[in-house]
Amino acid sequence: MHCTNCFKHEYQTSLVSKEAMINGTLQILQDLECEKCPGCGDIVFTHAQSIAMDKKRINLEFNSQTTLPPKG
Repeated sequence: MHCTNCFKHEYQTSLVSKEAMINGTLQILQDLECEKCPGCGDIVFTHAQSIAMDKKRINLEFNSQTTLPPKG
């Protein structure tokens, strides 16, 4: 797929990190697969890559929540 920003290069599958606000704390989502233009650096996510990113964010969100102590 041609870059929709510079129209000069083909996107290449790459790994990136993105910041996300999770439960009020800024977290880094690591190793997110995306399509990146080698010329201008434009980044786009395919539908499948976007879903995978959402799953990582949701997993971090659930794992960062505190659990209530058992009712005793």
